[in-house]
Parts: sequence; structure tokens; C-alpha cells
Amino acid sequence: MKNVLMLASTFPRWNNDTVPTFIKDLAESLISTGDLNILVLVPHYIGAKPKEVLDSALLIERLKYFWPAEKQNLFYEGGGATARKKSLGFVLKTLIYSLHLFFCTLRKVCFGRYKIIHAHWLVPQGIVAVVVGKLTKCKVIVTVHGGDVFTLNGRIAKFIKLITLKYADSVAVNSSVTLEACRHICDREYVLAPMGVDLKLFSENSSSLQSQDRKTVLFVGRIVEQKGLRYLINAMASVDADLMVVGDGPELAGLKQYARECALGERIIFKGWVDHHLLGQIYRNATVFVAPSITLENGWREGMGLVYLEAMCAGLPVVTTASTGARDFIFDGKNGYVVNEKNTEELAIAINNLLSNELSDEQFSKVVGEVLDFYNWGSCADRYRELYEIDKF
Repeated sequence: MKNVLMLASTFPRWNNDTVPTFIKDLAESLISTGDLNILVLVPHYIGAKPKEVLDSALLIERLKYFWPAEKQNLFYEGGGATARKKSLGFVLKTLIYSLHLFFCTLRKVCFGRYKIIHAHWLVPQGIVAVVVGKLTKCKVIVTVHGGDVFTLNGRIAKFIKLITLKYADSVAVNSSVTLEACRHICDREYVLAPMGVDLKLFSENSSSLQSQDRKTVLFVGRIVEQKGLRYLINAMASVDADLMVVGDGPELAGLKQYARECALGERIIFKGWVDHHLLGQIYRNATVFVAPSITLENGWREGMGLVYLEAMCAGLPVVTTASTGARDFIFDGKNGYVVNEKNTEELAIAINNLLSNELSDEQFSKVVGEVLDFYNWGSCADRYRELYEIDKF
């Protein structure tokens, strides 16, 4: 049994949490064969258990980094970008958490016999893993998810990203967009090893949630500026279908009002957040999936986006924008369309083409099958197992 220490800043805090599950899903896929033991170190959040053993035997430790606990707002609920706006002590909290994570990681490696550190995101997990790796000679793998390389572009942050990319033993990226950004900082070998999708969860048969009298355009995601939902609402004025919006976020109230101002209120359904295990039914009840993400002024853009894969798994064609990592697996006229961001006319044309069943069913099935062969959790875990080089320990 080999021990792996996994560092992350996003992990479900409790059952049926709205936080993305991809770190948990990857770790559970990796330990499913029985020759790996994984401990995941993540930030604590008020109400979450400090230590936990999941049914899968995955070990979780949540690090408390600020008191009182209500002030632990660096992560979750929008992440560091939100915390930066809300908390005057953002820099202080970041330093405290980074130091706490460093000493905890060092202790686990020295006394817990962990031979591999797998850090998700460059800052602070990546730099902490690299420093501990140099001190202890353990193997360090860093996964870059996109937002960590696109943003944080001050001089100190750029230097930290350079050191992390340069000295990690292996660096995995989730898309070609993320790869390009990493190579701009540090020219080295990278491995394309994205997160995956649960084929069974999103492709198995289930009953519909709503009537099929009208066609439905579906959006799933956090309702924030970078997801580009405002542009999709604009495009719906030229689309003969309803729009279902699944998700929550700081722009929800404003976009509801905007939909009413555009006289689209009756055609746009804001469903709120839905438990991940119920999403499969919603995907299968829709006609087209649209994710019109945009690039923010701070450089943020969608590095990958697992919702695209979930939608395809459920049989939906996808419309997305050219700035996202989804261009790796969305091919014009085959399984969807890639349009220019913020272009409502192109969005409407692409959606209408898909609503009119323009795609060939045979070609769609072939392309989606090939995509999901690469992006299912079994294949994704195998790529990381190769990076771990388990047999060498």
C-alpha cells in the first residue's frame, strides 16, 4: 500500500454540498484498486468535520486556519476572488493558511510515510508541495486547473507560479488552454490529465422532470460574471425555446431582474442549485446545453468545465465559447459549436442550428463516445497513476 498526500482547496464540506466534487471523485477513483492510500488536506469551513473517513476509505483532514471559524472565508463560496473583496485580512489569512499547510504537509511526509504529494492548484498548494518536496525528497505532482495560472499576475505571484512549475516533478494540465498559459510562464514538459465525468451518473435512464412540449436550452453553473449568462439571456430573444438556469451565485437576483426587463421572464426558469446526483435527470430533459463563459479583466477564463462533459454524457449537444478549454472536445457541426465570447448573435445562431437537429446522430454518437473514452474517471485515474509511478516506490 502506497501513501499519497493530496492537497486541494475545493472539496465537499458535507453530504449534498454545492461545492464541486471532482477532487473527491479523482481520489476515490485512484484508491478503488486497493493499492493506494490517500489523505486529502483541504481548508476547514465552519460546520464541516475537521477529520473524516468516507465510505470509500478516503481520508480527509480539514485545516483550521483562522479564528473565529466564521472568518475562514478564503475558500468555498466563490473562492479566493470573493474573499479578496470581502475580507480586509485576505493577505494575512493567505499567509497563515499557507504556513499552516506547509507545516502540516511537512509533518505528514516526515512521520506519515507519504511518498507522493499531489497538489491541486499552483497557489498555495503547489508551492507548498514543491518546497516540502525539496526538503524531503518526495515526489511532487502539481495539477493546474486554469484559474490558478490565468489569474494572480502580480510580480510575486508570477514568481511563485514559475518556481512551482519549474521544480515540480510532474505538472498536469486540464486543457490545451491551460497548457498554453503554463508554457508562457515555464517551458517544460506537461501532461494533459484533466478531471473526468461519471458516465453512469449522467447517462443512465431516469424519468423526466418536466414536460417535453417545448424545447429547452440548459445552463448549469455558478451564476457569476465570468459564466456569461447575461449574453445567453440576450440570445434567447432570438431563440424559440425555454431557458433553464441551474445554479446559484451573487448575480442571480440581478439576472432575474434583467430577464424580466428583456420580457423573457416567463421563458427563463431559474431553478436554483440542484444536488449533483439529480443533475442527470435535468440534463436528459433538455435539448441543448450552453455555457457562454467569458474572459475577465484579471485574466480568468474557463480552463475546462466538467459540465460540458456531463451534458454530452446525457446526450446533449453543447455550445460554448472559444476562450474555454472545452474547445479540446467540442467540434463544430459534430457535437456542438464553439462561438466567440460575448457574441449574442453567434450564440443564437448556434443554438437554433442545434434545436433544428442539424447534427448527424451517427456522427454525434461517434465523437461523444471518443471524448468520453478519454474523459471518464477510469481513464483519468489511470493517467494519474502513471504520473505517480507507483511501482518505483
